Amino acid sequence: RAAGRPLDAARLADLVAARFPDHLEAQLAQVDATIVDRADPAAALNRLGTLNIPRDDARLRLRAGLLRAQALEAMQDPSAARQVLETLRTEFPASAEIQRRLDRLT
Repeated sequence: RAAGRPLDAARLADLVAARFPDHLEAQLAQVDATIVDRADPAAALNRLGTLNIPRDDARLRLRAGLLRAQALEAMQDPSAARQVLETLRTEFPASAEIQRRLDRLT
């Protein structure tokens, strides 16, 4: 990605996700690459819908929620992105990243 080759970055994320199907961070990295590198937020949302994010893992819940909001924003649906971020803010009121993204949507 940093080298200006987004499709190569997406392929690498796909490879890692396929090699480690039980590693949620790898799966979320693939979702991120689908949004950013492939510019396919609909596919990213579909992939997010297949992942089982443990309720007791706050870090993964926050990451998945931020990715969902990012995909919705990329799909030109800022109201849905805002709803996701508002829900996240109730769970993670101290998150500066959530607030930054909400401010950007305003």
